[in-house]
Amino acid sequence: MSKQLILALFLLFPCLIIASDTNTSTAKVDVVFNEPSLKITGISAAKKGVYWGAFLGGEPSPAGMKQFEDNTGKKMSQVMWFLDWNSDFPVAHCAVLYKAGYIPHLTWEPWLWSDKEAINLDKIIAGQFDAYIGNFAKGAKAYGQTLFLRVGHEFNGNWYPWAVSKNNNDPEKYKKAYIHIHDIFESAGADNVQWIWAPNCSSVPDTSWNDPLLAYPGDKYVDWVGLDGYNFGSTQSWSKWVSFSEVFGSMYEKLSGAIPGKPFMIAEFACAERDGDKSAWVASLESELKNYPLIRSIVWFDLNKEADWRVNSSPEVLKAFKKALASKFFLVSQTGLESEAKNTIGLKASIKNPPAKPAKKTGRVADVKKPLLIVKTVNDAVIDGVFKEKIKTDPVIIGDKTKNVSGKIYVGYDSASVYLFADISDKTPGMNFKKGADIWDGDALELTLCTNPEADPSRTAYDNYDFQIGIKASKDTETWNFTTKSPLINPVVFYNEKKGGYTIEALIPWSNFNTGCFCRIKNKVISFDMAIDNADDAKGRTSQLRWTGSEDYYKNPSQWGQVIFSTEK
Repeated sequence: MSKQLILALFLLFPCLIIASDTNTSTAKVDVVFNEPSLKITGISAAKKGVYWGAFLGGEPSPAGMKQFEDNTGKKMSQVMWFLDWNSDFPVAHCAVLYKAGYIPHLTWEPWLWSDKEAINLDKIIAGQFDAYIGNFAKGAKAYGQTLFLRVGHEFNGNWYPWAVSKNNNDPEKYKKAYIHIHDIFESAGADNVQWIWAPNCSSVPDTSWNDPLLAYPGDKYVDWVGLDGYNFGSTQSWSKWVSFSEVFGSMYEKLSGAIPGKPFMIAEFACAERDGDKSAWVASLESELKNYPLIRSIVWFDLNKEADWRVNSSPEVLKAFKKALASKFFLVSQTGLESEAKNTIGLKASIKNPPAKPAKKTGRVADVKKPLLIVKTVNDAVIDGVFKEKIKTDPVIIGDKTKNVSGKIYVGYDSASVYLFADISDKTPGMNFKKGADIWDGDALELTLCTNPEADPSRTAYDNYDFQIGIKASKDTETWNFTTKSPLINPVVFYNEKKGGYTIEALIPWSNFNTGCFCRIKNKVISFDMAIDNADDAKGRTSQLRWTGSEDYYKNPSQWGQVIFSTEK
């Protein structure tokens, strides 16, 4: 368990769309389109929930689990407990739990509880514990079902011997040890293990070398990004009452922006009683969690330890838990939880060594010579091809009625996605017979966006936060991220032809733009542009109309216009 420094972060509430019709792309893309014989219903933009789990103060027992679930009125989807490196793999125990509908979650601590200095990262890297690790891995393989394994958690703190701060302030040692352990499991054929890389919610000490991203082993070795954190209230001399967002917001923003494509798990969390209203803190969990769309599971630390973390620390708190967990937002499906990491599309993490002294953030001032779009929130969007969303934003207007093609494009957002509704005039709609990276060569909609508010607006080449995406405008619609050279991750698109043109309605998750949330760019001036690609027949694109810029705008960000995703009502 950890002591944490607290940084405040408040996010807007997110929405996650799940479509239920034909997927015509090669990626995990939900696409719907309108046909006369097909009845399409709207899809509410509501987050599907998070999976509930807990640590019950020790190795889980049937009686303890039943009591906990009776107390809370909610089944768990996973059960977590701790093991040291003097423990054999609990094959039988894991098998019983899995058969009963739970995913076992082992926090495997690389030390001996009887001698906490006996193991260090250098010894692990040198292979001194390979035999033990190999036998543990064989046990995991023998168990054979899904297992969550969290090795060397909270490594960016200063309270464990595997911490970076206890190993010459060298994050490379942690990476090498983690990868070494993982490779032994891989050699043993224990491919049923889902690996949780889990820093603490704040780094102690908070120095450049203790940035957890420097200890990230790589996408190949991580299935889940875990976070540990607690509201200690005033139980410690250094602590004060904090909200869920104050505990997790800052680290979530850092990691989700740098490690796209991975599900997040709150691998340990709880709230104390002293100096605040624990019942209200519990009651706010659902609304708080909706601010963080990548969080897919949470694990409550149910133990009276540094503070009384238990769900029944008082009758009022237990009542609050029962009421909160009665919501369908808190999910219990074992199979649903184990599929979360399997269904995730991994992208290469964009991680850079942080400077020892970060440059002062000044923000960017809007250029009066360039067009500026002010975009505001859209809540509970329904992706059905009908524009009835309440958007208090002027549309992007491209072309005019004297052209063969013109359009109005309305842009909105929530903290999970960008929302688009394009109403395009086109005498020959649906002329696009291309796939993948070639969908620009026909009727299509393009969007370019930079999610780095500090980027130089005069740059003529892309940096790590510049993106160009496309949406194919035809009944077999699909999407493409021209920057990552892959289909978009989890968009929802509705294409509909009408007399004299077509409409496209879409939700595009922020994760497609190298950011896990909207928080990085809110109220900031960033580069943005849009274009309509037009084809009159099957031969390919005949023209392109742009909001601003010339025909090479797609590769030259200096030509783009500007946008502010505003939090003002």
